[in-house]
This record gives sequence, structure tokens and C-alpha cells, in this order.
Amino acid sequence: MPSRRTLSRVGIELCRHQIRAVRLSWTTPETLHIHASSVVDAPSVVLDALIAIRQCLHYQNEATILGIHTEETIIKAISLEANLTSTEKMAYLQTQSMYLFGHAASELVIDFIPTVADQSPRESLLVVAAKRNYIDHLIQLCKAAGFRLRAIDSCAFSLQRVLPLLCKNDSLAERVILIELLPRALLFCAINNRQIIFTVEVDYAMTGDLPMEAILLSAFHRAWQLFQNAQPQQEKQLLLILGHPQWACVMADRIRADMHLVVEVATLKKIYLPSDSLDSRLFASLGLALWEASS
Repeated sequence: MPSRRTLSRVGIELCRHQIRAVRLSWTTPETLHIHASSVVDAPSVVLDALIAIRQCLHYQNEATILGIHTEETIIKAISLEANLTSTEKMAYLQTQSMYLFGHAASELVIDFIPTVADQSPRESLLVVAAKRNYIDHLIQLCKAAGFRLRAIDSCAFSLQRVLPLLCKNDSLAERVILIELLPRALLFCAINNRQIIFTVEVDYAMTGDLPMEAILLSAFHRAWQLFQNAQPQQEKQLLLILGHPQWACVMADRIRADMHLVVEVATLKKIYLPSDSLDSRLFASLGLALWEASS
């Protein structure tokens, strides 16, 4: 069994208006716990916030995963021949980057999410791209703040990875819409067969004297309409809401009443994972989801 320190990980979620972090450590065999957590309102100087988080978490050079949100990434679903290797898939994405993303491959950092192969001659692939200068900027920020950065992840994909731990009903987990209540925006992520098919982030309309309930519901209905426009033939899905428990419950009640959908507020299953499955990116993704569901 590796030492506790080697199985500690830090996940940092970078939003436009807030930075959140969680530190996980392996405290008993096959069980994960949140070791410490911190929420910091993002100041004008992000570096100062990252340094404050490092001190709050008593950081000890653990591998760190940085999660970035939808507005900083371009996400595409494409179809390729199923027999291509990972190297061949990446080569195709780079040669087609101008068509797919509107930028040359040299300007982007590109990654893709492997899908489960079936008997079809074509394979659906979810591709994510971000501006290289933005990624380089984040790498330099983390280095200056004293973090040992292992990977930069998309928060939507992080939620996808931990979906099995957040669904009460496994039979409904094949078609899920995850609603994450961020500080200033709502993240809407539609997942079919455990693959993201649509994601959008909608800012809250913080104007006038609207109550918070109306602001949240307005953002949800805007995201829902965008989803319906993009995926009009989708069957009804489970809505799973993460974030502030009070507002998550209020939203769940209203959406059930108004739209007659199956809606749940995220709760956590008891977590048992074999130690050899703890890929560092999965580890930190799990931490961010735990932080969301328990906040």
C-alpha cells in the first residue's frame, strides 16, 4: 500500500469569479475522504488567490489538477473510423483544427475523450481544445504559486467521470443532465451513455430586484432552450443538480412542478475504489465533485 502522502491529490477549480480547491488523502484502505477544502473569492490578481489556497490546504507538493470551465474551451463531438490508433486520431484532429475549432493546431492544446468501442465501423469522439497561450498562462500561474501541476482538465469532463458516484439510480445514469450552480453562472452538461453530448455555461442575470430563485430558473431555462435547439430529439432525462443545497432543492421542486421531469439533488454514494485505479486526474476530479455535492 503506497504511503498516504503519495496518494494525496489537490484539485483546483478556476471559475471567472471564484477559485475553489479540495485536497484529498487516502486515509483508510479503499476509501476516499475530503482532507481539507477552501473557497476563495477570486481577486483581481489570481496568483494571490492561488498562494492563499496553497497555504490554506497545507500543500505538500502533491500532484495538482486544475479544472477550467466551459467558456475557456471548445468542445466538439465528431465521428472517426473506429480502428484508428490514439496517435492517428490526434494527427487527424491537428490537421483538421482550423475546420473544427477555427484556429491552427499550433495555437491550441487539443485532447479527446476515448469512448467505449462497439461493433460500429465509426467511433464517436468528444474533443476539447483550448488556446495554447491561455494554457501556458495557467501553467506559469500554478508554478509561481508553488503548485506541482499534473494536468489541466475540463470541469464538465470531471463531472462526467464521477457521475456514477453522484446518481442514486444507476438505471437512470445513462441519460443525465448535470446542473452545477456556480457562483455567477449555471453549468449545464448533458450526458448520454456516459458521454457528454452538450455543454453550456449561462451567466445569471443579476439585474433589478429579482429573487435568487427566479435568477437561477431563468438561467436554467435559457440553457434548456439551447439544449433543445441543439438536440431536439433527445428523450427525457434525469436532471441532477449540484451546488448550494438550499437553492438546489428549490430548483428541483420548481422544475419538477413546471416541467414534469425527474429531478434529484446530488448526493454521494459510499465510495470504494481499489488503490490501483486512482489515476491522479480521476482523483482530483472526484474531489471537485465531492466538494460540489457536499457544499
